[in-house]
Amino acid sequence: MDDGINLPTQEQRLTTGTFRAFSPEQRLFNRYLIRQELGRGGRGVVWLAQDMRLFCFVALKFLADELVREPEALQELRHETLVSRKITHPHIMRIYDFEQDDSAAAISMEYVEGETLSQLRYKRERHCFDTDEIRPWMLQLSEALYYAHSVAGIVHRDLKPSNLMIGIDGRLKITDFGIASVIADSMSRVTRTQIVSGTLPYMSPQQALGDLPRESDDIYSFGAVIYELLTSRPPFFRGNVAAQIHTAQIPPMAVRRKELGREGPPIPQVWEDIVSSCLAKSPSDRPATAKVIADWLEKGARDSLGGRPAMDHRRRKSARSRVGMPGWSWPSRPWSSWGIVGWMINRPSQLTPNPLRWFRPRRRPAPLRLHRPLVHRSRRPRFL
Repeated sequence: MDDGINLPTQEQRLTTGTFRAFSPEQRLFNRYLIRQELGRGGRGVVWLAQDMRLFCFVALKFLADELVREPEALQELRHETLVSRKITHPHIMRIYDFEQDDSAAAISMEYVEGETLSQLRYKRERHCFDTDEIRPWMLQLSEALYYAHSVAGIVHRDLKPSNLMIGIDGRLKITDFGIASVIADSMSRVTRTQIVSGTLPYMSPQQALGDLPRESDDIYSFGAVIYELLTSRPPFFRGNVAAQIHTAQIPPMAVRRKELGREGPPIPQVWEDIVSSCLAKSPSDRPATAKVIADWLEKGARDSLGGRPAMDHRRRKSARSRVGMPGWSWPSRPWSSWGIVGWMINRPSQLTPNPLRWFRPRRRPAPLRLHRPLVHRSRRPRFL
């Protein structure tokens, strides 16, 4: 199977040709100047545009025509956009505003110059990454998810490599946070088809059944993302994926790599444990929060360095502090030892006898202070 072939989903077949065509340099919503198309999918098309009011580039995600003709769906999207605007995190793409006119509707978002993890993975020679390469990105992803779940109270429900952008600065950003599930639910209601919010290979069993959004759904998708980045395939990708999500057991990543011929450096056991825990069928068996995943990733970094902390200079002790007489050690900073000697020299004499009192500099006697002479009437000076 070629990695570059992606079969269209049911949503894409339903909405093909329903997006209004735009041309570069076209002005929309009396504010944006269209530049170029960035991407296209079953739930919308994204264009790069220039904001003529703020003089910056933004990404405009245009909705399908079926949603534009439904006032209820537009109202839900407008409300969700206002909620998503409150999410401010360095690893989550900002949502700016909801734009609408008589012919189109779009959501303006932060423009990130870079590529998705799906695109970067496909460019690899083996079409997969190694653990050391994705560890910084997964730590950033866990940090962003923990913020969204615990602070903002929002669940993504469509976490996948194509929704994870890597900017030119190397930082990860999550796209479509807060609006992906609303668009999918609106499409399902408008088109009267059974479209579940999310992408099937990355869905938890509970999300595939249409249960209410929960944090455990994103935790499951987190594990599926790691599985694909390290093996080049999601946990289930062939056959009846919907049934396999509920019943089939997922093979370890090392076994899947061998099946697909993706040989490479061995995957540490801690990564196997992380993915196995995230992809558990029951939500109670998954990590409670994304912070737990971050702790496991840090543990994997320490294990790879032989049990030592990973590049944490604050926890390292100076070599001089590990040598010396029993019961005391040389200070880690040389100037602090001179401070101790100075205190011993100049400390008050009321304390214990000072062994360095002989080295205390002698104080010079105060100079003799004479009073101003009094002048007698005889003009002869007299001293008191």
